[in-house]
Amino acid sequence: SEASLLASELLGKMWVSDRTPATLQANFQGGGGVDGSGYTPWYSSVQAILPQSSTYAPTVSVEPTTGLVTITLRWKAPSEPAADPAHSYNVVAQIR
Repeated sequence: SEASLLASELLGKMWVSDRTPATLQANFQGGGGVDGSGYTPWYSSVQAILPQSSTYAPTVSVEPTTGLVTITLRWKAPSEPAADPAHSYNVVAQIR
């Protein structure tokens, strides 16, 4: 449920911002080494809430022509064996 709330929080910030796809991409895309100014503070929230999320950085991609947003959050509880796969929550939304 925490992953769902975090993804919804970021989508809400996108909806109240300049919703042109190029601007969304510049401000909110992240996780690939070049993070937007809206991604960075959100990522700090993710790290504070989801265990081991710094190991599995969330990714946010924005399709530059359609505004199709994909958010992927991954985490793993500290008590889980290292060989177990991380949990994953994916959201796809179109911001217009």
